[in-house]
Amino acid sequence: MIAFTQKLALDRRSLLRVLLGVYLFPLSLVCFSLSVPPADLPLYGLLFVLAVVGVFLARRESRAWRFIWTGALIAAVVFGVLEVVAGRRLARQRSEHALMPNKPDAENPAMTLRFAMEDQWRRVSDLGRWTMYR
Repeated sequence: MIAFTQKLALDRRSLLRVLLGVYLFPLSLVCFSLSVPPADLPLYGLLFVLAVVGVFLARRESRAWRFIWTGALIAAVVFGVLEVVAGRRLARQRSEHALMPNKPDAENPAMTLRFAMEDQWRRVSDLGRWTMYR
């Protein structure tokens, strides 16, 4: 019973470990999602906030923790910027595609040949044409 009544103490290292686990979950969502940019931008914002908290908590910890959270902060910023750039490029491509006409400029030669052959057979099987020559 004494173990249950003791206060749960979270030191900085255990808090950094929990925060790293929380950081890795949205990072895995971003890495394995098939969404179109900039759909993951809110997740990158969350990653940035978590990395800033991690850098703040790791400032007086060991060099390894500072290195991990500084790398996480840099990764969140770089990936967020790349998401914005990709989103703008995709929006530009979509707007250019919307301005393109739906019909091609030239007719497909294979299709014109098919219609010409169908027209020929239609004339051959036209019974009114044969009665006119009798």
